[in-house]
Parts: sequence; structure tokens; C-alpha cells
Amino acid sequence: MRTDPMRQLLRTIFGRLSVFTACSLTAGALAGLLSLIFTNQPYLFFTLGSFLPLAPLTLYFSSVSALRRSIEKWKVLQKDGIITEAQFRLLRNTAVEWYRQRWFGASEVTALDDEKPKEPAP
Repeated sequence: MRTDPMRQLLRTIFGRLSVFTACSLTAGALAGLLSLIFTNQPYLFFTLGSFLPLAPLTLYFSSVSALRRSIEKWKVLQKDGIITEAQFRLLRNTAVEWYRQRWFGASEVTALDDEKPKEPAP
């Protein structure tokens, strides 16, 4: 069974949207539709409307409580056997790294080793 190349392309594009992109496209589309009522500039309204959700989403996802909720939900999924321990660690490390970059920017600081604390010299 062959699939239409355009359909496959659209499935690939929309299947890989991030939360930010999906919300931006939705807000832009709604603003573009509203522009048809008030004026005849849907492209301008789409462009400006697509920027509306960026600040609220960034503030929401970069909060400590959102990070904590996500990690707790992933831990429940791991305990229920839906995801593996390795997948849980990958999700947690990715989320913490994203959080760190949003608050502190890209940094050359290396990650901390999971070593035992060294005993002080006598």
C-alpha cells in the first residue's frame, strides 16, 4: 500500500511539532481567522498571533513546579512499567538540562560526576 508523498510529508511535519510550535501555529491561525472579520490582513495577524503564546509558555515550562510535576509524572510511568529506568533518566536529564539552559543560558560548565564525596585529607 503506497502512501501519498504529500500526506507523508504532512504527517512527518505535524508529528514532530513541539508544544511551543503547536501553540504558536494555533494562536496564529486563530488570529488569522479573526483578521477576516476586522481587516483583510490575515498574514500579518497570523505572524503577530503566532508570537502570543511564547512568553506565557516559556514562563510556565521554566518554572520549578512544572519541572517537578513532569518528573513526578515520569516517575509514576516508570513505576507502572510503561517506561524503563533508562527512559526515565533520559527524560529527567533532558528536562533538567532544558531548565538549566533557560535560566542560566548555555554554559561550558561540565556536568557533576556521580561520585561519592571525597574524604578530607588528615
